[in-house]
Parts: sequence; C-alpha cells; structure tokens
Amino acid sequence: MPYPLANKGSGAASPHLFTHSIRRRPEIKNIIPDNSRVYADRTLLGEATYNLFSNAIKFCKRGDKITISLEDDDKTAICISDTGPGIKPEVLERIFKDGAKITTEGTAGEIGTGLGLQLAKDIMELHGGELRAVCEIAHGCAFSLKLPFVRPKILLVDDDPRFRFLLEIHLKPMEVEIIQAADGEEAWAALERDTVHLVISDIEMPFLDGLKLLEKIKANSATKDIPVIVVSGEHGMEIRDAVFKLGGEDFVTKERIGPVDFLPRVRRFIG
Repeated sequence: MPYPLANKGSGAASPHLFTHSIRRRPEIKNIIPDNSRVYADRTLLGEATYNLFSNAIKFCKRGDKITISLEDDDKTAICISDTGPGIKPEVLERIFKDGAKITTEGTAGEIGTGLGLQLAKDIMELHGGELRAVCEIAHGCAFSLKLPFVRPKILLVDDDPRFRFLLEIHLKPMEVEIIQAADGEEAWAALERDTVHLVISDIEMPFLDGLKLLEKIKANSATKDIPVIVVSGEHGMEIRDAVFKLGGEDFVTKERIGPVDFLPRVRRFIG
C-alpha cells in the first residue's frame, strides 16, 4: 500500500516554499504491523490514502506528528492521525453530510481543491466501507479508512490429497479459507464458482494439468489477475521458464515447501 509523502503535481516548486516545507516538516511514523492486510482496489485506496496524508502534511508544522496505524479494535481500518490544528465540528459536519467543497489555507499557504476528503469518502463507500473522522480543535484529527473484512481464499490444486493436507497445515496459521481441487478441471469449476485470492497448483495432474490450468487462468479476463504459485516435483529450468512465460507469479519445488521458504512467498500475495 503506497504512502506518498509529497504532493502530486507538475512543474518546478518554489525554492522558498521548498525551504519552508523542510522547516515545518512534521514527524511521520508508520506503525502498521508486519503482515497486516486489507483488500481493496490498489489505485483507489492509494488515492484515498494520499488525500488524507497530504491533508495532514498541509496542516501540520514542525514539531507536529503524523501517525499511520490500524485502529486498535479494527484491523481493517487504516488510520492517519495528526497533532495539527484540527477541524471545527461544523466544518467537518458539512463535509460528511453535504459533500461540500471546502478548502482551507495550509500552514505554508497551500490552497487545495477542497475535494480531497469528499473523494476519500466516496472511495470508501464504493468499497462498501466508510470514512471515519475524529477531530479536536488544537489537538489534531484522526481519519480512518474503514474497509470490509475479507478472509482470503486460497485454492489448492493437486491430485495427491496428502500433499494438499500438508499445504493446508502450513497455511492454517495465516487465517485463510482453503478450497481444494484434485485436478485442473475441478480447479476451474471452483474459480467460476468462488472469489479466489491465490491459486497454488501442482503441474502433473489428470484431465487438465497445472500448466494448462495456468494458461487458462491468465487468458481469461475474469481470472487473469489472480496470482498463481506453481508447485512441482521437477527442478529443471525448462519447467520454471514455462511457468513464468505463461504468467505464473512464482514457482517452487515441493522439497522447499515449509514455513521458512514457502510462507513468505504466500504472504507476497495475501499479506
């Protein structure tokens, strides 16, 4: 998830403004725990986060603090809090109730469009979530991007039920939902039926093997963005190259399946 620390825009910045910005730079801390995850459109969530973060920078000065965290009682709510001047209750109420365009001059004289908070609110509502805010004059604001809870679904595809059981044991601590398929045809039926966040597939299987399944996944507009980790008992570079040429995200041999090497590969895709 991106946390840009500077305003977007084109053209050269004023040297005076740049110097002034450095002098008033607040302390910034990201205390989101490792392996935290939320599910959202990356571009839209990045835009909402950017708007809240740039607002915090706009109204903070040197000595203030901006903190990025997860709410203590809600791990699907990204909170950006600051120790700036805060927002008057009547102004905040207008933003959330009326969708009013409200802009205020920042500590370095910046003028925004007045649409940043409203856009962040709209993005959260599109996700089925909400934008929360708690502000206190002279003590700052805390804005939270609340997203719906999603338990990631992983599709395990292997004709050996013992190996599927081994994978399930390794994945259990990650609090994921496991779907199993004994071959590529069963796997494709599961993909048509369920929303899947990651596919882990063997290669040698009856009916539809792992490479043909991978090719089918990446050729279909509804499934092409699902990451696929291919697991194989073969070691050759030829099979590895074939996986990546077909669009597979990762390749691992079965002898390396374990918590030390395998789980970090899974976390790349589901957090």
